[in-house]
Amino acid sequence: MALVATPRKLLEKSDFYHQFSVLLQSGIPLLESLDTLRRSLPAGEIASRVQPVSEGIGRGLSLTESLLQSRFPIASFDTALLAAGERSGRLDECLRLLGEFYRTRAELTRKVWTECTYPLLVVHVAVFLAPITTLVLKGDVAGYLAAVCLVLVPFYAVLLGLVWILQTEHQDGMRRILERVFSSIPLLGAARADLALSRLALGLEALLNAGVPVFEAWRVASIASGSFRLRQSALIWIERAEERGLSPGELLPKEPVYPELFSGLYRTGEMSGSLDNSLRRLYAHYLEEGMRKMKLAADWGPKLLYFGIALWVAFRVVSFYSTMFGNYQKVLDQ
Repeated sequence: MALVATPRKLLEKSDFYHQFSVLLQSGIPLLESLDTLRRSLPAGEIASRVQPVSEGIGRGLSLTESLLQSRFPIASFDTALLAAGERSGRLDECLRLLGEFYRTRAELTRKVWTECTYPLLVVHVAVFLAPITTLVLKGDVAGYLAAVCLVLVPFYAVLLGLVWILQTEHQDGMRRILERVFSSIPLLGAARADLALSRLALGLEALLNAGVPVFEAWRVASIASGSFRLRQSALIWIERAEERGLSPGELLPKEPVYPELFSGLYRTGEMSGSLDNSLRRLYAHYLEEGMRKMKLAADWGPKLLYFGIALWVAFRVVSFYSTMFGNYQKVLDQ
């Protein structure tokens, strides 16, 4: 799997899920749909994994098991949703939702990359200009290159580290730390929390429709949400609910990780027998809110970065001319 989930990679996954969904909705059998995908998808990591997936299904594995065994680039959320889709007979709908999810993520990633292009260009210009006094006044090429590398090497190390952190699934300890860090960042933290709730609602709706017992559905969906806080909270209150014979709706309002809207609408759906409808509404609401906040973060993040870079460049320019005129003054004084 690629280190960085580029917009192109995300679109490839979106197209795979979308085309797979369309084929199944058309009534084409599973193996025949995979064979069609193998021949129609452009060459790439996903296309190369389709044949092993088909072979796994031919050996009696489920689609989800075969995807995992063939090292298909699949996230834990995808796994939980597809497994629920297979059990409920709604695999085509789950594939459609995943296609939409990855297309939206690809568009958002492309937007962020595009918005960051100019600030990053300014960074490089500033880095190459900042130590120019070393080159112009002293003719020290080695010193100039060393000064440039001293900034760019750590810069790219931090940049690649951030990309890896944002796009890779981590162990519990790292996930807990990252969630605390991101929750303190305006817009981004709230956006990630809303998207985790949307994945939780979607996973619950799919799992419950698949006939999975309610507490088991909560365990799996909480893990698939990608949020350490949601997962840990669920594991604690589920044990308490099972011991006391309580339903999830009775305990959710007491858990601070669930917003009032989420716990209230879930409780209403649970009591009225329309939990499916409540979960679909929660999914749509938190997905819309999460994407809205994420787009705002994508808009303002690069702007703030550019503003910070502009201030730094201005400081370096002033420092350069101050040093240069200071040297001229020393020459004149002599």
